[in-house]
This record gives sequence, structure tokens and C-alpha cells, in this order.
Amino acid sequence: MLQIGLDFAPGTTDDCKKLVRNISPDDLFNAYRLGRHSYNTGDLVVVVDNEDHENFQAWPRSEYVKRAVHNEAFTIAKQSAHQVMLLPAESDAFWLVVEVRQLQIPVMCVLHAVRNKKVDDTMISMN
Repeated sequence: MLQIGLDFAPGTTDDCKKLVRNISPDDLFNAYRLGRHSYNTGDLVVVVDNEDHENFQAWPRSEYVKRAVHNEAFTIAKQSAHQVMLLPAESDAFWLVVEVRQLQIPVMCVLHAVRNKKVDDTMISMN
């Protein structure tokens, strides 16, 4: 079956993938698309709380880094999701930050939309 899916950047850990798979991919992608429209940029971070999958926030990456990243060594501070994935800026790619209350550092990963490809079990399938 061909459909749209969200795929992880290479190097994403299995624990991170497991955590992210508990979040609705449709909601993730919708939050990204709304943020892209609102801020007129695709260089975005989508933030969700691990215990509240209903409320998503999309921020331009530069604003999120100023507000929440206190260590310039994190890749999110240096590269857009598009740069991580080696994709053109108009592609649908974004940083996902999952805030987990038990952890001092949130879980961060890069997701990108995959179209017209058979979605397999390494991806997140969307309707």
C-alpha cells in the first residue's frame, strides 16, 4: 500500500522510535503543517509532552533554540531537520522534541515525510 509516512533520520535510537510511535503521526504532521503556514518557514520544531499527546506546539527552530536549548553542542542548535536529512528546504522535515518529565533533557529526533513509498515497520504510518 502506498501512503504518506513519517520516517526517522538515520541514527535515531530504538528507544526514541518507540516513544515517538506512541504519538499520532497525523497530529504530528498537522502540527508541522500549521506551524509552517503560521511562521512561513519549514525550519520548525514540534514540541509535545510525553504525557499529553493532545497539545502540540510548533516553533521556528531559531526561537526554540533561544528559549530552550542551553547547550550549543546539540545538533538542533546547529542544523535544521533539512540539513540533517540532506533534503531541500521545501521538503516536509522537522525536529520533534518530546518532553519527558522524568528526564532532564527532552528526547529529540528528526522526522520527514515519505510519499509514494511502501511504508514499512521502521516508519510511522499516517492515514
